[in-house]
Amino acid sequence: MKIQTVLGPLSPDKLGVTYPYIHIYIKEETEPGNILPDIDKNVEELVDFKKAGGNSVVDGGFWPPRAKELAEIFKRSKVNIIATSGLRGHKLLKKRRVSMKKPILPKH
Repeated sequence: MKIQTVLGPLSPDKLGVTYPYIHIYIKEETEPGNILPDIDKNVEELVDFKKAGGNSVVDGGFWPPRAKELAEIFKRSKVNIIATSGLRGHKLLKKRRVSMKKPILPKH
């Protein structure tokens, strides 16, 4: 089994210390104070995390609009980023109806 990161599959033994929920590179304010659109500052934060012994983070934001930026942050910080597809409150999802009657992911 592999862990899917923003740059591809990762062996679980490479995860190391993992921060389970963080928001990386938020371009638009979804909640008051919830914005960090500066790639350099995101890299700096993750480099500090790496220096403190961290190796991986799980980004809890809606990642498709930020895929390019997350990949750049991953490459520069050397911290593994696992991006979820969070459904919570994103403007793109407010424009569509999401039915939980059907599975969101295809069967493997």
